[in-house]
Amino acid sequence: FSGTCLQRPIRAPKTRYKESDLEIISQLGAGNFGEVFKVRIKSENIIAAMKTLKDSVSQADRDGFQKELDMMKSMMHENVVQFIGTVVPEKKTDTTMKILLELINQGSLDKLLRKKKVTTRGKVKICTQVANGMKYLHHHSIIHRDLAARNILVNMAQTGAITAKVSDFGLSRRDDAGRGYELKSSQKLPLKWMAPECFQMRRWTKHSDIWSFGILMWEVYEDGKDPYSEPNMPSTSAALSRFISNGNHPPRPVGLNDGIWDIMLACWRKQPTERPSFEEIVDQIRNFHDRSSSGSR
Repeated sequence: FSGTCLQRPIRAPKTRYKESDLEIISQLGAGNFGEVFKVRIKSENIIAAMKTLKDSVSQADRDGFQKELDMMKSMMHENVVQFIGTVVPEKKTDTTMKILLELINQGSLDKLLRKKKVTTRGKVKICTQVANGMKYLHHHSIIHRDLAARNILVNMAQTGAITAKVSDFGLSRRDDAGRGYELKSSQKLPLKWMAPECFQMRRWTKHSDIWSFGILMWEVYEDGKDPYSEPNMPSTSAALSRFISNGNHPPRPVGLNDGIWDIMLACWRKQPTERPSFEEIVDQIRNFHDRSSSGSR
């Protein structure tokens, strides 16, 4: 998303809006499944993002969109993209699904890292904020399953202060029982961010999100570089799946501080239960920041 932003997450007084209550300002993006628009909610004078799902998508995609909507309704954290409401169609024949979300002004983290030079302090702050958002989600028994820099949205205030927000809950699942989520059907999956046990047992847990966070940290410290893109890395999906399944991970970024690398390595422990929790990761990153000077990488 891009454009004017809400400076802080808000919960609008109501969560159902008629189309006539919306003023479309511009289109922010379009894809195979739908479009994203910058809109103004006239009754509240709120600038928001309206995410739509095309009528032509499969029922499975519609079900996934509905699950994402239902999950986001209950979320409220400064490092999680805020749900504002749903759009009620004016015509009964209109089956396009539409939701209103907080509008973000810098787009996705991976693109920001590639186009702007983020300072060491900024990278530490981003990683801390993402970990805080994930700590909140895990506290509410939500497994993200698609944690990656492309699914982190970034706001930048007029002061230049950055706020990272976890987004895109299309693959997310609730795990109230704490047993994880087992995939029993075919589904397009983010291989480069998946943990070894996801390949071996097709099971996702909170520990799998921790592995993915390690890959996200690697992306941050490699300025948005695509994981496993080095010439000596597996070049096919099958080979990469075997590579990661055996517990392998991306190489250490050149010049990376020992403290940050140690956190990444902890996230990539092959035994899932040996990986730190997000609460522990937040403390580890803060301790690193307290010990390090602003000029170190």
